[in-house]
Amino acid sequence: MELAQYMQYAKMKDSKVEFTGENCETCKRPLKKLTKYFQDGTEETTITGCICKATEKVNAIQNDLNTKKFINASVIDIEYQNAQFEDLNVDTDQQAKAIEVAKDYINNFDDKLKNGRGLVIQGSFGTGKTYLSAIIRNALIKENYKVLFIKFADYFDMMVTTSKDTDGKTDGIYYMAKDADLLILDEVNAEQNNWEAKELYKITDARMNKSTIYTTNYSSKDFKKSMKMNQIFTRMMNRKDTIILNGKDYRIGG
Repeated sequence: MELAQYMQYAKMKDSKVEFTGENCETCKRPLKKLTKYFQDGTEETTITGCICKATEKVNAIQNDLNTKKFINASVIDIEYQNAQFEDLNVDTDQQAKAIEVAKDYINNFDDKLKNGRGLVIQGSFGTGKTYLSAIIRNALIKENYKVLFIKFADYFDMMVTTSKDTDGKTDGIYYMAKDADLLILDEVNAEQNNWEAKELYKITDARMNKSTIYTTNYSSKDFKKSMKMNQIFTRMMNRKDTIILNGKDYRIGG
């Protein structure tokens, strides 16, 4: 649309641009005063020249796209996709403490992210470890954090399946796991073949100073049975708080 057509469409009869002599404090661009004169005798003045709002809008769109990319790459069962604290039935002090730690992690995630803090959630089978980590995941993706949630076994399966998207490489999922704001690696086991141990060492080493949550049915003693697994476990525990969950599942109806 040409200027004359736009002015007719907007019912304008004239406009004027003047430099204010000031710069935006953030983007440092010179600010201008734009005055529009309308056919009905009214006028409207706005300050232009600053690109901060446009930049914020573009960044917000990009952040949203990044968040969705990690959501789509995650492998999380349907039952966990809407997990929330209200679904939990707390019967023990241990469960109450676990919820307290999880809520603190969510509420202070900016600091956790900055300082590379994470969690290791250990306990017997069916005690709600995955559910609790899913609650954390669901809360943080609402805040547009890049969260990758994936089971230990699925991670290795995706090392192969993502090769089609990475020009023959087998580590596409590795780079996503490495770059996530928060990686949740669920159901890590202490019994692995040489290739699995090598790849687990690689990702745990890459995430040593980054926010990561590991859940496992295995005890610390189980991970220390071999030198390689002990090296992996040492990296898993770096900058991590530990949650222990034993006993029955504390999901309502669980």
